Amino acid sequence: MKTKNAGALSGVANCSGQADCHGENRSLDRKICEYARLGAVPHCCFAELLEETVIAPMQPGDDGVIDFFATMAAFHAANPEAAGHCHGKLAWLAELFIKDNAVRLNAEGGLSVMISAPEAAKLLIQARNFLAEKSLCHSEEIEIDAGEQMLFSTPDPELPPAFIEYLATVFSPLAEVAAVYVFMAATAAAESGTLTIGIEPAGKISPTEADLLSLQIVEGVERFLEEHEQLDFILLDDPELVEIARSVSPPVHLQRPAGKRH
Repeated sequence: MKTKNAGALSGVANCSGQADCHGENRSLDRKICEYARLGAVPHCCFAELLEETVIAPMQPGDDGVIDFFATMAAFHAANPEAAGHCHGKLAWLAELFIKDNAVRLNAEGGLSVMISAPEAAKLLIQARNFLAEKSLCHSEEIEIDAGEQMLFSTPDPELPPAFIEYLATVFSPLAEVAAVYVFMAATAAAESGTLTIGIEPAGKISPTEADLLSLQIVEGVERFLEEHEQLDFILLDDPELVEIARSVSPPVHLQRPAGKRH
């Protein structure tokens, strides 16, 4: 099990509409304009890009390219009918969305620059290294003794709907996740439980992959969880644990294409 201090984290946010969202990164907008004039994003700039806050639609474009926008004005211009989007550091959104896709960075005025799929793969490697470094600061392993009883219960007070929507947004694009549950977990000897995110994997995953899944949780949670100082992560790879978690968790509906639902 991993434990994370929610109070120390910054946010990846998901928004269901455009009217009340005014995301704007003027610094990135200027950088994209400069990259567009150069015709490419220099490799030496990848590291600083990972720290930039970007805006992304919930799904890749029809051409399969992952679009990141510097401002909501740029997002509006390219997606006049779209409402749902998310914003956060490029490192986190790269891990969420980049598979074998090319990436397009978009500024205002229709200016954009492409990062080819092979180059985007290099960017993703740097993003994962960046996230791994962050995880060393924010998480620790919790050992559970063999035979120790774990108690799962429904969160009380009830979790904000926005937090449940946030979990769905974060994990829906990840094919390796079959289901997500949220509950209070405690040992039999503990006086109180800890809010816990349980991930049911779609298949066997490595410890490194499990760590990357835990990293998806950390950004954005503090906006929703004022009454919880700690957030735990557990991989539910035992059918009995999955059934118990399902029985106490509010439903987290992962949006999956038809025919790919678990």
